[in-house]
Formats: sequence, structure tokens, C-alpha cells
Amino acid sequence: MSLPTSSGDLPKSGSALQGVLDLLKDNWGKVLPVLMAILGGIGFYLTPLKDYTLHKIYHESIEMRFFGDSTVYEGDDFNIDVILFPKTNIGISDGMLSLAYDQSIARSDKNGLLVPSSDGAASLKPIRFQALRPGQFIITGSLKTRYGEYTAKKELTIMDDGSRPQISNKNYHESIEVRVLGDSIVYEGDEFSIDILILPKTNNGISDGVLSFEYDQSLARSNQNGLLVPKSDRAASLGAFRFQALRSGHFIISAYLKTRYGEYANNKEVMIKDEGSRRQISEKNFTGTWNLRFDNRNGKMYLVDRSGDLAGHYYIDGAPQKTTISGIRDGSAFRVDLFRNAVSKWSIDEIWDKNNSFIEIRSKATLLFIEGNNWVSHGESKDFYAVAQTGNAVRE
Repeated sequence: MSLPTSSGDLPKSGSALQGVLDLLKDNWGKVLPVLMAILGGIGFYLTPLKDYTLHKIYHESIEMRFFGDSTVYEGDDFNIDVILFPKTNIGISDGMLSLAYDQSIARSDKNGLLVPSSDGAASLKPIRFQALRPGQFIITGSLKTRYGEYTAKKELTIMDDGSRPQISNKNYHESIEVRVLGDSIVYEGDEFSIDILILPKTNNGISDGVLSFEYDQSLARSNQNGLLVPKSDRAASLGAFRFQALRSGHFIISAYLKTRYGEYANNKEVMIKDEGSRRQISEKNFTGTWNLRFDNRNGKMYLVDRSGDLAGHYYIDGAPQKTTISGIRDGSAFRVDLFRNAVSKWSIDEIWDKNNSFIEIRSKATLLFIEGNNWVSHGESKDFYAVAQTGNAVRE
């Protein structure tokens, strides 16, 4: 039996699929270029070649402008704003902006900036400079995108500080309100925060100055009792100042702001209550009674928290005696030892969680034994769970 030697010798099938296959086979020389063209088009749109070709067709063109003060004074901080304007429909391709200038006259911690692609005009983040000494100089910006290079210049004059106009508050008319916000009632050993908000009451904004605090340092203390305040065109939040309550009593925190054109002040009354009067546990202080589940048995844990140093005791239902607790905690960690006796203890190192109005500690307690000068684990651990309901500090 002989095999078919040409397409005409093949058996004819009545199926549509066989008919299509026969047609492709008979016209393969014509079909192949069409398929290659289709695949080539798909590949073109999946590669950067498409962007390059479109650029050649539509031609990227960008105008870059620098905005900012043309005259500043020795020691001033000043900003340069960069705005990019696309002059064609292709927009702005991604690139890199670099700055060149006389760094003996001015300086900046940002002499380059990545520029993302954009379909329209783009305003880049302001670039901050400091004026070092008097003189004239030019800031030259060079933007190199995927498809082109563009430049812009800004001329500046730095004047001697002694030539700065002496403006009095009478004609400048600066007016500022200082607000002191924070906890009104805290407890011995607590850490608490005071927030300072500065609100300009005129369009002249806030001139640069110094903020200082006065308060009874026998009742509370802080490692930051002053702050340089930069000038601002709008309301400014100076952030949180941390204090520690040392002993019970009533005192006033006075905040004084002295600017170039005026002096402003406000007060905050704070009551520090005795540790024993604390009603509920808080995120700032763990002092109080905790419900305990340890080794599948219920119990109680009593803690005294003095600025993060923990002491106290715990007991398990049915256990013959209370045992000592010692350790530390901070804004996230809970690291304590639950002593069984002089030569063994349960050790806990865990992150505590806030769950609605409760603080929870879920951990594995590892049993350690004293061996020489070291505490050593023999591999034994048990489930530990402690929970306490929190109270709310009074804040206004």
C-alpha cells in the first residue's frame, strides 16, 4: 500500500476543522508573513520600543521653570520650586533633575531629584537651600528624561545680614496665638505629652523664634525645655514634648514663644495624682490588677509601673503563695520574669496588644534555671495570657 505524496492524494475529510487545516497547508507561504506581522505588532506594544517610536512621532517637549525668592539674606533658609510644563500631548517621561550652583554661597541637602512620568504639568517638591554668605549666584537645573534634556536657571542675590530691613512689630503687625494641649490628669510615674500649636492671626504668618517652658521641676521633668521655631506662613504644630510625672501635686506648664517681632505665651494646668489613687490601667502605665491565665489555670497579676520599670507579684489559683515579678515594658514590649524561687523563674518577652478597651499579653513563658552566673533554659515553656481593661485619661 503506497502513502499519499501530495496534498491532492490526502483523503478528504468532511469536518470543518480538517478543511481549515487543508487550507492553511495549501497557503502556508501566504499565511506565515501575516502571523509574523501580528506577533511583531504585539511584541512592539509590549516593549519600550513603542515609547521610543511614539516619541519620534509626537516629539516630547518640556518647559522647566524655577520659582522662588530672588533676594535673600545671609543665614536665611529659602525654597526653590520647580514646575514642568509639557508642550506636546506626549506629556513628561520619567527622568532625573540635577542642580548646579556655587556651594560656597549656598547649600542644600538635595541636589538631585527623581522625576516621575506625567501626562500634564508637574510641580516637584520644593528644594530647600541655606544662604551661607553674601554674593550673587545662579542655580542651574538640568532635567534629563528618557527622550530629551532641558535646562532652567534662577539668579539669586544673598545680602549681608546687617543690611536686613529692621521691621518693627508696629508696621509688620505679627499676631500669634499659642495653644498648649495635652493630658490634664496624670499619675505618679506616668509619661505624658504636651503638644504646642502656633496659630498666626494675620496674613504675615509666624517669624522665626524660640519656644521655652517653665514649670515646677520637682513635680515633673522633660529632657527638652526649649525649641527653635522656624518661620511659617501658616499654622504650625511643634510636635509632642514628653514629660515624666515625678510626684503628686498641681502645677502649671507655661509655654513662651519669643519671635523676631513679638512675645506670646499660654499655660496648661496639670494635676498629678497619687499612684494609689489610680483607678484603671492605661497604655502609659501598667499599674494595677491583671487577670491571668497561666499553665491552663486562672490567677491574678499585680503590677507597679514606674516609668516602664515593673515590679509586683502574681498567684495562681490553688498555689500556696504569691511569687515575685520584675521586668520592664515600653510602648510595645513586655519583658518580665516571674520568679518561682531563688534558682528558677519563668521568663516572658512579648509584644503587648491593644484590643478595643483592653490590653492583652499572649506569650510563651520559658522556664529558666540559674547555673553559675547564667540563667539557662532546659526547653520547658507554658502558655501565658494576661489581660486588663484600660481607662481613659482626661484630655482637652
